[in-house]
Amino acid sequence: MDKTQKVGVCYFGSHKRDYSRNNIIRKGLLQNGIEVIDCSSRCNVMLRSLVLIFKFLKIFKKIDVIIVSEMSHAAMPCAKLLALIFRKRIIFDPLISAYDTIVEDRKLIKKGSLLSKIILQLDKACMKMSDTVIADTEEHAEYFSKQMGIKKNKIKVIPVGADTDIYYPSKTKFKGNQKFSVLFQGTYIPLHGIRYIIEAAEQLKKNKDIHFILIGKGQEYDEIMAKSNKMELENVTFLPMLSQSELREQINKSDLCLGIFGETNKAKRVIPNKVYQYLACSKPIITGESQAVRRLLQHEENVYFCEMANAEALSRAILALKEDVHLRGEIARNGHELFLNHFTPNHIGGKFSEVIYSALN
Repeated sequence: MDKTQKVGVCYFGSHKRDYSRNNIIRKGLLQNGIEVIDCSSRCNVMLRSLVLIFKFLKIFKKIDVIIVSEMSHAAMPCAKLLALIFRKRIIFDPLISAYDTIVEDRKLIKKGSLLSKIILQLDKACMKMSDTVIADTEEHAEYFSKQMGIKKNKIKVIPVGADTDIYYPSKTKFKGNQKFSVLFQGTYIPLHGIRYIIEAAEQLKKNKDIHFILIGKGQEYDEIMAKSNKMELENVTFLPMLSQSELREQINKSDLCLGIFGETNKAKRVIPNKVYQYLACSKPIITGESQAVRRLLQHEENVYFCEMANAEALSRAILALKEDVHLRGEIARNGHELFLNHFTPNHIGGKFSEVIYSALN
């Protein structure tokens, strides 16, 4: 299909419309001249397919491609049926493998159990039903190919990015006499490695001018809180989940932002939302070193790497950047420039529009 022709896509699934992945892509596609029609439902799973079909029947003449959104694996059979009936192409952007997340990373279901095998087969079926699969990193693409049996040329890599309408540097200069603020934000899942952040905080508690702010809640929250209380950490403040505007404000107030440090295999494959959000806000970042993040960032140029799952290495990295104001500034500026050149919604939408035109041809 010629790029001068108008193209319409349907964003199909159970996605939250304010979730960063689909929000960035939808916004970016619109900026690149692709018409985007939302076809989503978060109602009872038993009724969801009927609602999605009803919505789709109202719009099918306007669209050329069905994009099945992140974590909408359960909607794929419905999308496939509609694609066959109405001769539409399917692009699946899973963002995660359900099996990798639930079984291998979070260990919510025992590996080798019947349920874990069912989840793995669901993953495989969803990817095989699509015409194109999107991965957010090369490492995820490799995992999808090997674990799910998907041909590598069927998988296209499109990074996560961040929404520049929400995440941007603050024009306000915050007071310089406050403590050195080290921020982490997330959902307390194993790949985040928050226990290493807490252990680093314990190692640095004699440094009275360093203070940690941990934002969020999730799977390991109670365990982390208990660990912090046992250590009697007065240099850590826990904040609940915040709105995105409140989160941006906290990021911009901080002196240093933390990525992920977990020792799970998934931690080696992801570049999380938070890293792109920090880059968008022009903040210096420390994160655990992995092959995935090395493809994106360079040590002491636009990030500061430390060893994964190593609290001592993290505490040394924090001290190194605290003492080197010039390096912090360079990392922040270079990271922001990299973000503006490659990871805005417009850039992400441009990459995705290429995948759409390729699928139609």
